[in-house]
Amino acid sequence: MIRSFLRKLVVMAALWLLGPVAAVSVHALVLPDRVGAYDVYAGPTFERAGRGPYVYDAPADVGTQHVFGIGPVVGFGAPEERLWYGFGPTDGPPRPVVVLLHGAGRNGASMIDMWQDLAKRQDIVLVAPDARATRWSLVTDGPMFLGALLKEAATRYPLDTDRIYLAGHSDGGAHAMRIANLGGGPFKAVVTHSGHPTRRRMIPALTAVPIHSFVGDADVTFTVDSSRMALKHLARAGHPTSLTVIPEHNHWYYGIGKSLAPLMWQSLIADAALPQSPGAQPAQLVQSTAPARTERATGAKWVHVPASD
Repeated sequence: MIRSFLRKLVVMAALWLLGPVAAVSVHALVLPDRVGAYDVYAGPTFERAGRGPYVYDAPADVGTQHVFGIGPVVGFGAPEERLWYGFGPTDGPPRPVVVLLHGAGRNGASMIDMWQDLAKRQDIVLVAPDARATRWSLVTDGPMFLGALLKEAATRYPLDTDRIYLAGHSDGGAHAMRIANLGGGPFKAVVTHSGHPTRRRMIPALTAVPIHSFVGDADVTFTVDSSRMALKHLARAGHPTSLTVIPEHNHWYYGIGKSLAPLMWQSLIADAALPQSPGAQPAQLVQSTAPARTERATGAKWVHVPASD
């Protein structure tokens, strides 16, 4: 009994650790890199970009808190309860839905807070889960979890299954890109603020999910250069990608999140030049399908922000 349990544990641990490496290696040998579009935009300016105070707590009454059972998430043991937040109409015709992935150390309520004004105007549903730990994991928060989450959300909100999108900030953005590259879920497009995977090789895309990223030119957590490199790797894997650089903005999402949401939403629903956001200068396409110049603004201040994203 004990030997069987330990053998199963070793096999599962090996799959978790070596599975992604093996998958990337096999794909790299069998399938060549694909050609994907890569565009760079000069982003709009925001009044509070890069400015403190760097303190944020989601309001207590943001969204509606839900709990659902899932599991066993690690292959054995008892099912567990997972927390998520929803926002939007609970009846009527099916609405577009955006799944929101929070930054490290935050929760789903923080993302609902940034997107709820837009959701009211656009009549869309927001679904924002909590990560199982402080950061997102492909093991416990991967495609199977997101699929179960959407199935649960559909029992409470009218979801249009043909218009499901994925958005994330920081660690949540990196996780969203990994999910898209793995082809996990029904997501039509992905948008991120200041977040990308660290690995250099991406699996050739089974579905060419568009991926759009926004990053501040004074961000020291996910820099313009590292973001550009990650998006180029994703483009080589077959994903249409775009990078929008926001002048004088650092990693602090919560100063501009509500104003940035309209641009992020428009990038999800249309692969075109990003439209104007209320109170912001329109974005401009500065370079297309070619290596970009350094976009870091002269004189931008490198401001330390708290460890929590």
